[in-house]
Amino acid sequence: MSRFISTTRSLILTAVLALIPFAALTQAYPSKAVRLVVPFPPGGSADAAARPLAEKMGAIIGQSFVVDNKPGGLTVIGADIVAKAPSDGYTLFIMPGTHVLSPMLVKSVPFHPIRDFTTIGMIATIPYVIFSDSKQPFSNMKELIAYARANPGKLSIGTTDSPSRLVVESLNASAKIQLNNINYKGAAQLATDVVGGHTHLGVLTPPSLLAFYKEKRIQALGITGNNRLTAMPAVPTVAEAAGIHDHNFQTWFALAGPANLPKTVVMQLQQLLQKVVSEADMRERLVNQGMEPANDAGTETATAYILSEHNRMGKMIQAAGIKPE
Repeated sequence: MSRFISTTRSLILTAVLALIPFAALTQAYPSKAVRLVVPFPPGGSADAAARPLAEKMGAIIGQSFVVDNKPGGLTVIGADIVAKAPSDGYTLFIMPGTHVLSPMLVKSVPFHPIRDFTTIGMIATIPYVIFSDSKQPFSNMKELIAYARANPGKLSIGTTDSPSRLVVESLNASAKIQLNNINYKGAAQLATDVVGGHTHLGVLTPPSLLAFYKEKRIQALGITGNNRLTAMPAVPTVAEAAGIHDHNFQTWFALAGPANLPKTVVMQLQQLLQKVVSEADMRERLVNQGMEPANDAGTETATAYILSEHNRMGKMIQAAGIKPE
């Protein structure tokens, strides 16, 4: 009998010890710095979302979240780094709206934009602003359209991603004008060129423009969302300014990682993200940059939204005749 009891105790102890490494690993995450890959140059809207997020997540969890800007290839370079990273939660991705459209825009993409990533949760959505320098012969959307009609093909307009390119295509079709699109690799160069008068117009997200806007070095003509922005309350929507409806173009940012992230890590990160995005000061920081913070940062909500935007924007790209480059 004593031998049976001894054997039973030994089996129980062995089972308990076998569970300790897994439990310790789960509780220890993250035990080192987490890399947060941003697929754009510093200074744009992705940075404006990523840096306060990294700061607050790190402060709560007691480990550094380090923002690593990896621009290029229409976000493909940064995304590929994340897709090929170990599925351990130490390489994460500030996933932009353009990411899920990459196969429609780039001829050779070394990953599947949805299957090769794990969605964790939404951070924010953000519309675009149509803007020009203050020396142009127009100061609002109606005057822009009238001038463009009188001078077909004369005006250039810069964009940096596919949704902003669709803003131009839609505006051309709706207003029956011809704005000549110029592709830029980064928001900073586009903003600088418009301010300097090298490009007549631009389409960018608010964080890339706010400093120029506050200094009155640019004139913001219209917001491509359904509502005005708290950060730029005097700027009307395109619908208000020009009577062009169904002109709802926005991008978004989500937190993601490589495919097959452990469920325990996904859950911990999702809860952390929800806590940060729900905090009043974080929401204020995002709103002041022209973003709409996510009300629900849940994984299921984010996954459904990403799929719907993939389908919606994908159809628009096909209808506009935009081909992979």
